[in-house]
Amino acid sequence: MEILFRAKAEHDGQWVEGDLIHYNRPRCEKVTIKESSGLESDVAEETIGQYIGLKDKNGKRIFDGDIIAIGLEYPKLVAFKDNRAAFCTANIQDLKSEWLYPWGVPADDWWRDFGKKFEVVGNKYDNPEMLEPQWWKEQKCKKSYSNLAQLVLSAGVRYWEDGKLNGVRDDNEHPKMPCAISDGKDGYIWKPVIDIKTGEVKNWELGITADIHYKVCDECGISVLDNDGHCVKEYCGYVPEILCCGCENDGDYIIMHIDAFGKIDGWKHDDYLLHEIMKHEG
Repeated sequence: MEILFRAKAEHDGQWVEGDLIHYNRPRCEKVTIKESSGLESDVAEETIGQYIGLKDKNGKRIFDGDIIAIGLEYPKLVAFKDNRAAFCTANIQDLKSEWLYPWGVPADDWWRDFGKKFEVVGNKYDNPEMLEPQWWKEQKCKKSYSNLAQLVLSAGVRYWEDGKLNGVRDDNEHPKMPCAISDGKDGYIWKPVIDIKTGEVKNWELGITADIHYKVCDECGISVLDNDGHCVKEYCGYVPEILCCGCENDGDYIIMHIDAFGKIDGWKHDDYLLHEIMKHEG
């Protein structure tokens, strides 16, 4: 196996690779790495890691301290463990376990058949956030929600007069609010189509401003469409926080101001708010 070390140079914090040299002389105790070019750099000892003799799927050397994963799945930390006298891996989610020892020595056939699918995605020095399971969950949310395009509401409004059009209260019996459509029975539902990224109501009647304070409770239906117009999630339940723009949400009311161009004031669409809808099982 090729003997090679990596560490951060003290003078600029950049990674260097090469031979590890210990100087233990009077007034000269230091550790350096000598690169193949002959350049020698003093290094931060806490960042020293040895090449484990294996490469990731892209041909990149894997060092002690690296974090490997398959995309956003199966993240693992690589490290040399003295009690195993070997290079080991540990699942990120198990690192802080109080009852499970996370470190194991992968078998040769694991590296051959499964390990070759992994790639180096970071290391514990430059990317300490990757040591937290929550970071991986958040990245998965961002990836899975990045292709979401529209929310199509089907809200069972209790009192239409709780909405104002151009400053005037609406009619409870025959609402004039844009996006109010017949429910096929004796009433109406509110069915705006909201662009997730911009907060623009795509089917709004231009020139009308609206103040919405609709009591909906558990009759808030939402279809989530992706960029191709496919429905990827059906939600029916209490009002999620994303529909209470700038207001405290108790799950009963849709609260928002819509300007004359159909834009919802203070619209937010972060992953946390979308997750409230996407995780719903109902």
